[in-house]
Amino acid sequence: MHTSNHDPLLYAILMIVSFAGLLSPISSTIYYPGLIDIQKELHTSEDLVSATISLYVLFMGIAPLMWASLSDTYGRRLVYLGSLSIYTVANVGCALSVNIAMLLVMRVIQACGSSSKGTAMGLFFMGPLIGPIIGPIIGGYMNEYLGWRYIFYFLCGLGGLTTLVIFFLLPETFPAKRLKRLHPEISFPKKKRLGPIDALKLLRFPTVAMTIFYVSVVYGSLYLVTTEIPRTFANLYHLSSSSIGLTYLASGCGNVGGALLGGRMTDWMTRRAQRKQEGTPNEGKPVPSEVRLLSAHVGSILLPASLIGYGWIIQKSHPLYAALICLFFNGMGMMFVFTACSTFLVDAFPRQSASAVSVNNFCRSLFAAVGSLVSGAANRALGPGILMVICACLSILGSIFLVIIQRWGHRWPNPK
Repeated sequence: MHTSNHDPLLYAILMIVSFAGLLSPISSTIYYPGLIDIQKELHTSEDLVSATISLYVLFMGIAPLMWASLSDTYGRRLVYLGSLSIYTVANVGCALSVNIAMLLVMRVIQACGSSSKGTAMGLFFMGPLIGPIIGPIIGGYMNEYLGWRYIFYFLCGLGGLTTLVIFFLLPETFPAKRLKRLHPEISFPKKKRLGPIDALKLLRFPTVAMTIFYVSVVYGSLYLVTTEIPRTFANLYHLSSSSIGLTYLASGCGNVGGALLGGRMTDWMTRRAQRKQEGTPNEGKPVPSEVRLLSAHVGSILLPASLIGYGWIIQKSHPLYAALICLFFNGMGMMFVFTACSTFLVDAFPRQSASAVSVNNFCRSLFAAVGSLVSGAANRALGPGILMVICACLSILGSIFLVIIQRWGHRWPNPK
């Protein structure tokens, strides 16, 4: 069955997969406002509750490597149905958890079930933007008026609904599987897929390693901040669960603004570089991939400034609106960096773009897992001011790496 770019079926498929793609980012953030209540009810420590975020994010980076291989073998539709079924059941397990150990295990299973949509297709990119905005808002109100367990029942309902929609409405989209069903007599050669270790070998190349280091530091800093927001804002500003959920709007709106402006700025700088090549020996040749990194420099200014500002505002107990302004610009700067670096990795290594994206996803998830895990202990030991200065210094180091790549990266060996 052929679908053109204007085929309603194509748009229907995109919308279904995009809706499924919302589950992972929503599940990551929706119960943030309930962290304090979870800690009290399960009689556990702050660090172990943070570990439920850490493990979820870590397995969000690991699981797609498994699902991608299964998708090539059994088709995308079957993998979607299987993973969503696991996700739905895991949410019931989270809701029924009687201790922190059970919740930790269920969160790992939940992450594995939600992550098969991680690299689905175009419209999925609205998931990471919308999820962090609506997730904490929904979770904040549900936690305040119903209790934290109902957050996971809500996610269970979303997962079950998505499973039914895919079962009845989503056709198989993997070309080889569709052709095999129509022509069973035809045999198709298996596509060679790089394994997880092969993808990680890309980190041997300085251009890849430096770019991914910067993205990972930014992502890790984000989780250092967002994991502690419920405790910080409840203790310092005496906010309710629903109000804490609303504070995540600041960072989420910054994400949306940064994604829109960062994408436009990257396109504008690429067109400007193309115009500069006119009338030169390079006319008609592709624009150097390093041009894609120019827009990241906006983020390299916003990120350390907003991190330092946020840390000392919290340290000195300044008004809430000042902290929210810093969170807004932090979210915006983060998306400038993500947009530029992701575009660069795909454009610079077209034959290894899937592997570059997967290792980028794995590394940033690893940094985020560490960030969320140590957030409580680091804040207690150093204080938010010093901690954010350290994060800002690491961010500046990452931005220096980008300058080095732009200046000398074209001379370095790259994967062939």
